[in-house]
Amino acid sequence: MKIEDFETLVENCQMTLNDGTVQFTPYSIKDNKKVANILSENNLVNVTLEQLNEISQQNRALYQARKKLKQQQLEKYNALSPAEVAKLPQEEKVQYLELLFPRSQTMAELEEVCSQNEENIRACLFNLDFPQSFWQKEQEQADRYAGLIANSPEIVKKLQNWSNTSLDDKKDVIKQSLKIFEYVYGAVPKIEFFTEEEERERLINEGYPKDIHINGASYDKGIIRFNEDRLQSSNNLFAVSVPFHEGTHYRQDRESFGNPLIDRLFNSNANYATIYENQHNNQEDKNYKDLYTMMPFEVHAYGLQEYMENSLIEKTGLERTQNNDMKRVKNIHNKGYCMSKVNQYRSR
Repeated sequence: MKIEDFETLVENCQMTLNDGTVQFTPYSIKDNKKVANILSENNLVNVTLEQLNEISQQNRALYQARKKLKQQQLEKYNALSPAEVAKLPQEEKVQYLELLFPRSQTMAELEEVCSQNEENIRACLFNLDFPQSFWQKEQEQADRYAGLIANSPEIVKKLQNWSNTSLDDKKDVIKQSLKIFEYVYGAVPKIEFFTEEEERERLINEGYPKDIHINGASYDKGIIRFNEDRLQSSNNLFAVSVPFHEGTHYRQDRESFGNPLIDRLFNSNANYATIYENQHNNQEDKNYKDLYTMMPFEVHAYGLQEYMENSLIEKTGLERTQNNDMKRVKNIHNKGYCMSKVNQYRSR
């Protein structure tokens, strides 16, 4: 067995014992195929615990040596100033994020890593760029989505009369938008709806503060969850742009984008830093949600969302209506759009 394959099984999979054989469940959906190939090529599909222990013993020395080298490399990056981190080649920035946020990281480890290296993490995230060829290809597909929405009279009519559209009809626009998303991209996430009261209770039970920001929508593990209260008071593009934005996260979880560094970014656990941020940032602080809006996943999603919305407005003549979002929510979204513009500007 190659040591790289052994590392993948140990560091990227949850291992459980089932009827005498060891089951490997990847933490990342993208790792499913890779792990399946490793198990098949090394005859580990029905490996016993005793056999796995033998394989571990054979690889332990080299694995520990490589782990020590990774730790030394991480310490080297952490010793750099934020200005030095900002100047690292793209390859090294991606490597830095991978070393900072391994799959098996505990909450205590995450807290320590972020609190000790927050400025370097910010410098790394802020200065990550996507190549122009990536943006161009993604915008072509976004334009196709906007065109199909524009050619759906039922959807456009509801968007034009959004303030008088019922909640059920607004939900129906979301469902229709996701059907179009599936047509363009070949896959679609599941959807759920919740009220702000239900979501706040859920988050408080998970240990978050009572004043935690409740998102208008969120994506996790193949499901987009929509906030009914925000949908009801939303602007007329919410029901087509939010499914598109969150659907982009769904794609990031599953697709290869034809560029190794982009794929590594979207398969990294850099978003762990937002867990730390949610626990520590004051909602009134000027830095609130900075790490969130710097995330490669959000830079990509916000950039495509803005492009798609502008394309849709141009194709339909729709006028964007106002919503009742709080000031800090608008600020978060503005930061997201600005970070994406910075990225696209630098990629020229």
